[in-house]
Amino acid sequence: ELAIDMAEAILSVPAIAFGEMGDKMLLIQTQFTDDETLDGYFILIPDIDSYNKILSAIGM
Repeated sequence: ELAIDMAEAILSVPAIAFGEMGDKMLLIQTQFTDDETLDGYFILIPDIDSYNKILSAIGM
């Protein structure tokens, strides 16, 4: 049997590793379109200084 829903298992490792630095993450939804459309997500788990710089750079 093929298991497709592995997001929790995959994301638990970085969540544990980066949990010591902070509890902030940034989820960016995107869509690429050419002949076909591809929906995707970027999940960033930066340290708190980088997180603040990213939010400042995008005007938040």
